[in-house]
Amino acid sequence: MATRVGSPKLLKNLRYFIRPLNSAPSSIEVSPITFTEKPDPTVTKPSTTTNSSALNLDNAKELFSSVTTTKLLRSTVTLHMAAIEPMIDLGIWVMNSRMIELAVLREIIFGTVRHSFFEHFCAGESPEEACRTVLKLWNAGLRGMLDYGSEHAADNESCDRNLEGFLQTVASTKSLPQSSVSSVIAKITAICPFDLLKRRTHQFNLPLTYFTYSAAIMYNKEDNPIVFGTIQAYLKDAKDRLLRTTKVAEEMGVSLGVKLVRGAYMSSERQLAASLGFESPIHNTIQDTHDCYNDCASFMLEKISNGSGAVVLATHNIESGKLAAAKARDLGIGKENQKLQFAQLYGMAEVLSFGLRNAGFQVSKYMPFGPLEQVMPYLLRRAEENRGLLSTSTLDRQLMRKELERRLKAAILQGKLTWSKDQHRRRKTRVINRERSKPRYHSRTREIFRTPRFCVLCVLEIGQRASMLWKTVGCLWPLGCRSLSEELSNSPEGLAKSRSAFEFERDERRIRKWRKMIGAGGSDWKHYVRRKPHVVKRRIRKGIPDCLRGLVWQLISGSRDLLLMNPGVYEQLVIYETSASELDIIRDISRTFPSHVFFQQRHGPGQRSLYNVLKAYSVYDRDVGYVQGMGFVAGLLLLYMSEEDAFWLLVALLKGAVHSPMEGLYLVGLPLVQQYLFQFDHLMREHLPKLGEHFTQEMINPSMYASQWFITVFSYSFPFHLALRIWDVFLSEGVKIVFKVGLALLKYCHDNLIKLPFEKLIHALRNFPEDAMNPDTLLPMAYSIKVSKRLEELKHEYQKKNEKLADSSGKQKQQPP
Repeated sequence: MATRVGSPKLLKNLRYFIRPLNSAPSSIEVSPITFTEKPDPTVTKPSTTTNSSALNLDNAKELFSSVTTTKLLRSTVTLHMAAIEPMIDLGIWVMNSRMIELAVLREIIFGTVRHSFFEHFCAGESPEEACRTVLKLWNAGLRGMLDYGSEHAADNESCDRNLEGFLQTVASTKSLPQSSVSSVIAKITAICPFDLLKRRTHQFNLPLTYFTYSAAIMYNKEDNPIVFGTIQAYLKDAKDRLLRTTKVAEEMGVSLGVKLVRGAYMSSERQLAASLGFESPIHNTIQDTHDCYNDCASFMLEKISNGSGAVVLATHNIESGKLAAAKARDLGIGKENQKLQFAQLYGMAEVLSFGLRNAGFQVSKYMPFGPLEQVMPYLLRRAEENRGLLSTSTLDRQLMRKELERRLKAAILQGKLTWSKDQHRRRKTRVINRERSKPRYHSRTREIFRTPRFCVLCVLEIGQRASMLWKTVGCLWPLGCRSLSEELSNSPEGLAKSRSAFEFERDERRIRKWRKMIGAGGSDWKHYVRRKPHVVKRRIRKGIPDCLRGLVWQLISGSRDLLLMNPGVYEQLVIYETSASELDIIRDISRTFPSHVFFQQRHGPGQRSLYNVLKAYSVYDRDVGYVQGMGFVAGLLLLYMSEEDAFWLLVALLKGAVHSPMEGLYLVGLPLVQQYLFQFDHLMREHLPKLGEHFTQEMINPSMYASQWFITVFSYSFPFHLALRIWDVFLSEGVKIVFKVGLALLKYCHDNLIKLPFEKLIHALRNFPEDAMNPDTLLPMAYSIKVSKRLEELKHEYQKKNEKLADSSGKQKQQPP
């Protein structure tokens, strides 16, 4: 079937894009700095004094910070094996021998390859596995270039099969974050069964180049090209071809995309040229190829800085990477410029990839995938082409080994530090016991000097020397009390103006009461709760001090016990398990608290921690998995505790460590949400009958405004200070506080809501006035509403109603048609 790829006028212009095989290499050279209509034949080499400090490739800890120790160890072993040339020769011989036809040996060989070289150099055997690998790469700050690993097509059937594979690859990327995949590789040799297109060698570049630039003319309409053609710098005419191509593209108004590679050094190129009586198309020396690549890269960077073209610099060469990075930096081409990308093969040149990533450039990894039998030709070809690179590029192996040694030493040292801390803790306990036996005035004097009031008075008195004393205030401040200091500005004047000394003393007294109630690390909590439950309840309703909120939440929810009983489980779930919900989690992360500074940075620590917690829970409870509203709950927890603590608190909530389990909020069909809405509707009509009647007239039901209240426990759209106060009580007393706060909101706005028509009513129910969100006004009103007994009655009523519906539907199914 023929496909029209361009108009006759466009095809006429294509002759400038393509050089025939039997033409002699042009004497015209490309200047790496400027481009004119008539290029100067003199070659301008890049300066050898170019500042290459744009890349830091010496700090192994910083380079491999996103790589787990297990993966780092496996990569080191695989690269050391690949660097042994006799082993590569043996592998190629075995794969091409008749031994592979024996079923037993085939399984052994393929199993060995699958768990070594295949896992290191390939993204997986299916689009789903490839997408998961892309996500791991994306979490490390890199992007993927997905390649369906079929090299050639022998007949029409294999063409159709390969085409379907490429289309599935494109479709699979739709479920990934947009920035995680930079491109999809489509091999023309795998979908066009031309006898000529047997290998990507120079003699067959003509039809491939024709096809590529025809597609570029048709589809590269906007400023950012989507079709990229490959320039192989190991060919003598590479610079001349790039020059002519860019010139014609500019004349035609086509946005040119170029993928610049060195190319494979294959002896067949020279042999074929000699047999035909032509000069070899390949550079005579490797240095000539390096110079050609660097000149072409510099030329394209100049073009990008002037606003035209785009380039993918595919290189494993450290010097070329440094030169290009320094040139891009000097030209002001940074991370925000999507027209410059660096690329390396997956599993190779990791030091260069991470170094470029740390320098702020877009970096992609070429990621082939597919069934092992299908990808085997790719692995053999890469092993043959890159045997020299694998054996001589020792930088990756050296830095990986250095980082492994550092981590091993750190682990040993950490063990010593843990022992030392235990010794210090025991000594500290003895000191505290001795201090308690001293006269009371000693501790009282020390307490005076620790109080914020004393610090404030000193600041106000000293005046000009306040900045020096401010550092002392930070040291004297009780450990962990972040919230009070965060509310202040960074200057002593802000301290004096924002809060009075009396307020500071009151807050400090309140914190001391809480610390006494909790004990060291929560050791006295359970005992105090048993002795004085009403005091605990009253203090929680007044609000937990911000500096202690994370610890208290863990204590009242029971998650601290779960953490202590399950050491290492969270790490296992995050690192070694995979989740079917990973793509959904990544898609929703940027929507979770988008205005909060902790979650604003793309791929920043906040988003990564949130992803880890949600992924871990989706693996821990596969029946629930992941539902969108869970992100707001987990995000709120992460603001006050570590990932592992937040995970176990989420488990305690949904599995019901203290109160009734809430996993029904996120199960299929949201059964618990339906029950809560049923209960809330009846409570609202009982406590606010006029408003309930108005809602009936306007056809308003709780699912239109209250679903998010229950799914996120008011953390979705309510002011942060109010949501925290509600969560304090929610973790202590259970879900009834959600009903109480909801009723209190409706009661507070009753007079306004009862006058509104449908459209304005919906808007008002989703956007309550600011005065209604004051916790000191709203929460006392909520505490005064009694709902506990009625909630139980409505729960039984709802269950009976569902049982009747289930019985009636079952009888209808049993009746014959």
